[in-house]
Amino acid sequence: MDLVAAGGFHTCALIQGGVQCWGRGLGIDGSTNNFPIPTWISGYGPGSNITSLCASYLHTCLVKQGNVYCWGFNVDRQTGQPDGGNVEAPSLVDGIPVDASKVSCGAFHTCAVLVDNSARCWGSNINGGLGVNSLTPSSTHVPQQVFNFTDVVDIVAGIRSTCAVRLIGQAREAWCWGNNQDGQLGIGNTNSPQLQAVRVIPGYPGGPKALSAGGYYAFCGISEQNSAAYCAGYGIYGQLGNGDTSSKNTLTAVSGLGSGVRQMSMGIGKHRACAVTTNSTAFCWGSYSSDSCCLGDGSSAIMALTPQMVDPSGSKDFSQIAVGDYTICAVRGVLKDEVWCWGENQYGGLGSGTIGDVATLPQRVTLAS
Repeated sequence: MDLVAAGGFHTCALIQGGVQCWGRGLGIDGSTNNFPIPTWISGYGPGSNITSLCASYLHTCLVKQGNVYCWGFNVDRQTGQPDGGNVEAPSLVDGIPVDASKVSCGAFHTCAVLVDNSARCWGSNINGGLGVNSLTPSSTHVPQQVFNFTDVVDIVAGIRSTCAVRLIGQAREAWCWGNNQDGQLGIGNTNSPQLQAVRVIPGYPGGPKALSAGGYYAFCGISEQNSAAYCAGYGIYGQLGNGDTSSKNTLTAVSGLGSGVRQMSMGIGKHRACAVTTNSTAFCWGSYSSDSCCLGDGSSAIMALTPQMVDPSGSKDFSQIAVGDYTICAVRGVLKDEVWCWGENQYGGLGSGTIGDVATLPQRVTLAS
């Protein structure tokens, strides 16, 4: 199992070089059908040599042999196709000059890191999230060069905002741009839109090891120096994990995790986040009421302001986690070959073959053979 990626209403897994997905069909085959059991994406089964995968609100993208392919909801041209209609199958994103190494799906735009350490973004540019120092074009299917950067090693797309990890000399730095209405860029103010890239201040200790974009105006990351988790932005539902419900325009430490955070994920459309630690324990925090149930700790409480242990009586064998709108899914198991999901199953996002039930604790997904 390489990874699991959670979108707004669907989840996909990169398995043996291929992709299988389940949940609502917009991010699976461009339809409004529900897929309550995992299904291979046609033409992208095992051995397809896929190296990067992302899922967002209603679209999905992958990298195969350096090319980016996207499909799903396309009203803002986030799939890289000129027609604004839904895209039924993975389609090549034209206009990327060299091979891509990673793709990141935002709610309404998509970005990729290229092997020459430049970056390209396409889709909605309403708040300047494409990184072209302008609000023009308002949206485009044509990949746009992100400023003049030639030192990008990672990029994450959120809701109309974007952050990148840049390697400047020997130092890793986080730079962000786009929508900043709740201080989610972590640059010390709420000036929005932020058309120019600005360095996150005071910065992650030792630089950012990895970043994660949240849907409702928050970003989180892990520091290189101590592997601690930090967040900034909209916090009214406790999604910053710092014990209160205030928003922050500079980085604030997530409470209770300390050092040793391996990986993080935030929901693109809901108010919650999760992390996996180096001892293979998973934690989640934020809102889990109504259609954003549940954090995986077995609780039916409305909100958790600090991290709660997922599956507290189960095995500590988590390796990666992905937060969607309705469900959260994780890779776990000694061989890292299992997917477990929990939450609200309105569109079949639990991958259990049913629709409409709720899981407050992780349930194992039976993957397609």
